[in-house]
Amino acid sequence: MSLFGREILCLRLPPWKRYYDTRNRLLVARKHRGAEFYYKTIPGTLVRLFTVLWLEPNRRAQAWAFFGGFVDGVLGRQPA
Repeated sequence: MSLFGREILCLRLPPWKRYYDTRNRLLVARKHRGAEFYYKTIPGTLVRLFTVLWLEPNRRAQAWAFFGGFVDGVLGRQPA
């Protein structure tokens, strides 16, 4: 999918994988990107959310999985 001339990669995933994909992308960026995490990664992740909600058939389950992964990734929550 293309948005504002930029290609957006959006994987078709079941909701449980959407959670881990979102959380893990944010955890890695949080650890390694510094300030870019706040002004590039988080906005880019929100663009990905809108793409997922547009393309995926089970929007409610995808949104719950995405938001769960988003919150855990931003807060740095990871498995014990």
